Amino acid sequence: VLFSQLKSPEISTPCPYTCTGIDPSYNYCSFEGSVDFNYCSLISSVPRETITLAPAVKLVSQVTSVPTSVPPIPSLTGVSLQPGGTFTLVGTHPYALSQSTDIGRVLDVMIGWNGKLYIGYGDYNANTGPIQIAPFDPITKTFAVSQLAANTEAIYNFRVIGSSLYAPAIDPRGTTSNYGYVKGEPWINAVNSGIDAEHVFDVVSLDGSDLYAVGSRINSHAAAVWRSLDGGNTWTLSLNEEPVRSTDYARFYFAGVYNGKLYVQAQDMYSWTAHPRSKVFNGKSWSDGPSLFPVPYQRSSGWRPEVFAGQLVYKNKQSYGALMAFDGSQARVISTGNGSSVLDFTIEGNYLYLLEANGKLSRTKDLSIWENFSAAAPAEAMSLAFLDGILFLGASDAKLYSYISP
Repeated sequence: VLFSQLKSPEISTPCPYTCTGIDPSYNYCSFEGSVDFNYCSLISSVPRETITLAPAVKLVSQVTSVPTSVPPIPSLTGVSLQPGGTFTLVGTHPYALSQSTDIGRVLDVMIGWNGKLYIGYGDYNANTGPIQIAPFDPITKTFAVSQLAANTEAIYNFRVIGSSLYAPAIDPRGTTSNYGYVKGEPWINAVNSGIDAEHVFDVVSLDGSDLYAVGSRINSHAAAVWRSLDGGNTWTLSLNEEPVRSTDYARFYFAGVYNGKLYVQAQDMYSWTAHPRSKVFNGKSWSDGPSLFPVPYQRSSGWRPEVFAGQLVYKNKQSYGALMAFDGSQARVISTGNGSSVLDFTIEGNYLYLLEANGKLSRTKDLSIWENFSAAAPAEAMSLAFLDGILFLGASDAKLYSYISP
């Protein structure tokens, strides 16, 4: 279980969400204004499927057929990024559109790399997959025929390491073990001897010659960090962290590299509570570090840290969370002043660009002064990325948009 990708309505008082058989007066709405879909199973043995979600608004509609070809799209020539302008639909991802669930059809993560836009999608709560690696080409204005069927139920993360692009196997299909990610080019389902993973959420390098994969272990309750010193051929367990309560399951959802150190911080799945301290690796040994989640954000997991403006910047959740920054001593919440949850961010040149759940798109050079775009993002937008100076937004129903400046 990760996080729901259903768009929450405006939260009223009392909270409109209840669990069948549980005290209806309990507040199931989190302080970020989104819904905690796992609380039913947290506070009792009631299955999470019994949560009442009638007020929620789905981002996507049911798809009954898959197009045999990508529809024509507008020319992308002459696009430059300036505040103002409009968003235009440029394509529909044919493989994402074939997914069996609404969540599976959301273009959840994107990255521009080697002249193409790579896109992740899937629904590992519903055990979908395999996920097709089929990048968008801005020259031909089409999606490629699949370069690989990634043996994972979803791809929600990409990392560029050296000359390769990595996509962690968030949930390997079937009972696959020793499988932590796909990488390209050429694209392969990497067989990683020594990674006994149930989930791999992130892959990073500390010094360019090593690799670290983080997630949770199979047949175990522990979160884990695995390390490779030979390009990913063989791996050893570098850190094993048990849950706070033995009946829970711990996971490392992110790995952050900052000032020559590797930072992770576990979250226990059932309690949705972060462990009280981070773990820090200096290349030789692990030690305790400060929490990366300031009060009152203890119910955080962290997601895809990047270095920007001299700080480690990350979301406290995979979606519908808060933007945070860590300076090596303490973490703080970053606010744009728009009063909305963060969906995604990306770094391009000297700017960090941010997409919020209210459709606001903004950018900053210093995490203090924010410049809002006059054009709102499409209501169903969930992710953003740049390719060759063009801003793209990934959305529900497998839709891809680009930003056209005035």
